[in-house]
Amino acid sequence: MIIGTLYSVDFEGVEDVALLDSPERLAAFLEEIIETAGLDMIGEPLIHHFSPQGITYLVVLAQSHLAASTWPEYQYMTVDFFTCGDADLGRRAYEVLKRSISCYRVSERIIVRQTTV
Repeated sequence: MIIGTLYSVDFEGVEDVALLDSPERLAAFLEEIIETAGLDMIGEPLIHHFSPQGITYLVVLAQSHLAASTWPEYQYMTVDFFTCGDADLGRRAYEVLKRSISCYRVSERIIVRQTTV
């Protein structure tokens, strides 16, 4: 039985470097992805802005969670999210996310978690 799916996406050469170092912009961007995909946030996200740069963003979803980390100095961002329940919601968020970032390379890993019980 499938429990859920982990989407792990790395973006290299992100064109909008300012997005990677603005907690407000990154939060708004990720929350738009969440809303567009039909996922539901539970509570407020945790956001840490590192010094001198970089952000980690974490939010609990009704469908599980989303975490993102940025390295503006390398024009690099990672986004990991796990969804359980409706597989279409996770797939939709994954597709919207990939279309929303202009960069020179996207690396992705999709892990389907399942149990034999």
